[in-house]
Amino acid sequence: LCLALVFMGVGYALLSTSLNITGTNTVAGKWDIFIESITPTSIGGEAVSRSVTLSDNKLSANFVVDLYGNDDYVEYTVVVKNNGNIPAKLSNIQTNVENPSDFITFSHNATLDKALEPNSTDSFNVRIAVNNTNGEELVDSLGIKYTLSLTYLQNVQSSSE
Repeated sequence: LCLALVFMGVGYALLSTSLNITGTNTVAGKWDIFIESITPTSIGGEAVSRSVTLSDNKLSANFVVDLYGNDDYVEYTVVVKNNGNIPAKLSNIQTNVENPSDFITFSHNATLDKALEPNSTDSFNVRIAVNNTNGEELVDSLGIKYTLSLTYLQNVQSSSE
């Protein structure tokens, strides 16, 4: 009877054993995307690039130009850097113009949803130009202020996954 009780106790102990595994994990991400540089790369006619200033978050820039004639334009190269370790993509480009004129066009060739991998850069062009195709009388456009704002989000479809 004693042996039966011992075997039943050992059998119960073997069948009711559970394994508990505990642990912790820390994931550290660094989000650091910013406009690294803005350089006037081409100026046409009598145009003047007066200033380019970055916002505090370094993802917006103000361009101020003076345009005088039909052939005037200023083109800038904008370089954006991902200095973090999280892949990103350009999700939105917002523009705003102070002192607008029907004769002035603002354009860029930035691509939405373009991936920006960690420790890499991307560049695009911004152009502020006179658009007077009808040959109308052009009034000097001074102090035209163009604001470009970029929004980046985490790229969950990155090749670095």
